[in-house]
Amino acid sequence: MACTAWNSPRFFMEASSDDVGRCLLEGAEPNARDEDGWTPLHFAARDSKTSEVVQALLDAGADPSARDGYGRTASDLIEESSHLKGIDVYWQLNDARY
Repeated sequence: MACTAWNSPRFFMEASSDDVGRCLLEGAEPNARDEDGWTPLHFAARDSKTSEVVQALLDAGADPSARDGYGRTASDLIEESSHLKGIDVYWQLNDARY
């Protein structure tokens, strides 16, 4: 996955934790913001197919309490049917809301 797509839904729909690690090593910002205030963690929580991607961002210093332009954290974007629901990464994100 090309790092030029960092902080986009497309990147986090397809990226592995290795892709995230490589992009971070190449200088990608774990707390970058898009025009709506979304961070990589927002996209990963909503779009990633693996909890390892979310964990890689947290390990790199991504702020789980960061809010987008509508006041939502990454935890707020996790759907009830998400594979993240109830596992350690979910609780790390959820606990940061308070």
